[in-house]
Amino acid sequence: SATYRIPVEHKMAISAPSKSMTVHSRKREYQNALEKVGEIEINRLERVMKDKLFQRSYATSSPFQVRKAFKFFDRELRLVIPIEGFTKALEFLGFQFSELQNLALFARYDTNFTGEIDYMNFINTAMFYAAVEPDFGQSPITPATVITDVKDAPDMEENEVKLLQQAELRKVFNKVDKAKRGKIDKDDFELLLMAIGHNLNSHELDSCFADMGVDPNGGFIPFELFFEWWTDSAGVNAMRKKQNKK
Repeated sequence: SATYRIPVEHKMAISAPSKSMTVHSRKREYQNALEKVGEIEINRLERVMKDKLFQRSYATSSPFQVRKAFKFFDRELRLVIPIEGFTKALEFLGFQFSELQNLALFARYDTNFTGEIDYMNFINTAMFYAAVEPDFGQSPITPATVITDVKDAPDMEENEVKLLQQAELRKVFNKVDKAKRGKIDKDDFELLLMAIGHNLNSHELDSCFADMGVDPNGGFIPFELFFEWWTDSAGVNAMRKKQNKK
């Protein structure tokens, strides 16, 4: 029998009164926070985040996991976030800064005074050292047999696309998983990406493993983690942005 899902999205919404501020008021508030906190202290806060994330278990604090935290508070899935969601995301990740410190950090990245920041840029710039940021290769031609984005199938519902993606990627995954372990190592992962149109060098493959929080030297990626990572909109957009810059 059919089931009825009770809508709960409105209960998950984050109140963002800051978005209703005028640009003039927001600019004045930013300037006040930046002046009181100071550039040296803001730089220190960024180093604190980078150092703490670097010291933690990479399986729980990889760029992929951090993106997921911010994405959880991005209810509209626009890859931008207001100060309210920004603060909640940082708290969720264990960073207990003062209200003024959070505002100063936010102000540094809201250069157009829109009341929102591109949190992908914030994560890559303020939260991780460059050595562990994904650095993907040239943009390849993706085979038409594998749907990698909802935009590739505009006539289908998003959940239908995801089911199709899962089935298609599972077939490719199983072919390269010759040992039938349900998980693949770095060599198999390279074959998997090649099969779906992405030719990455060794450094770029290591970056992918690091992004998922898996050790590239001897670690394994189960299908569930790969599929979650591959279909994560924030991660895919980050990957494509880097490819387009090449």
